[in-house]
Amino acid sequence: SQMFGGRGRQGGGQPKGPDVEIDLEVSLADIFTGKQVEMLVRKQVVCRQCAGSGARNPGDLKQCKTCGGSGVKVVRQQIAPGFVQQMQVPCTACSGKGTTISHPCPSCKGSKVSLGTENVVVDVERGAPDGHSIKFEQQSDQHPDKEAGNLNFKLRSVPHKVFSRDSNNLKMTMVLSLGEALLGFSREVEHLDGHKVTVEDEGTTQHGRTRRVQGEGMPEHNFASNRGDLLVHFEVEMPKTLTPEQKKVLGQVLSKAPP
Repeated sequence: SQMFGGRGRQGGGQPKGPDVEIDLEVSLADIFTGKQVEMLVRKQVVCRQCAGSGARNPGDLKQCKTCGGSGVKVVRQQIAPGFVQQMQVPCTACSGKGTTISHPCPSCKGSKVSLGTENVVVDVERGAPDGHSIKFEQQSDQHPDKEAGNLNFKLRSVPHKVFSRDSNNLKMTMVLSLGEALLGFSREVEHLDGHKVTVEDEGTTQHGRTRRVQGEGMPEHNFASNRGDLLVHFEVEMPKTLTPEQKKVLGQVLSKAPP
């Protein structure tokens, strides 16, 4: 397997093949803690049997008789009376390669490439933003006459059941009972890495209020020691029914409560 960045071939002036982009789904917890993800990538590779020549044996590569091995031929075209334009175009007999194949490779049938697989290890950095691209240079489809393009993994964060992300902040909703909203509460929330965050209030909590817990958000990408905040949005769940006695007690208490 290859680590982030790959080894890649050094360019020698060859044209470059197209880049390939792959979506990589990761959990919010993976982005919070950082993770290495091993991926099995299927891609086009240069045929190992013929080393990309397309021929059964080296002797099966013959110089093109049409272009004499140059890969081009000269054509003349009359553009006006008495005027002839001369130009070079790729040889159609050998597709501009300068050689023809008398016996094709039995493995790739003369195509020069085959399908292969490669293990790559993608380093998901702490706090990486959604849509972040991780580049493996010259690790996409191989071509015998081109430099391989780049293989790019684009991070896609899978929705979490408790937390949602807003830049470097995390958001969550906490549902309180009427008793908790009026009398106070203390709750423990399990964070993305398993540590506990205590959210509490000794007073009353209004429905729709948001509390900021500093430093309990996402790590900042490339500066993981910096953390965003956790924003807790409160919803108060009203009881479906009250007994006559409960109504009486609440009425007495609320009638004396300050506005």
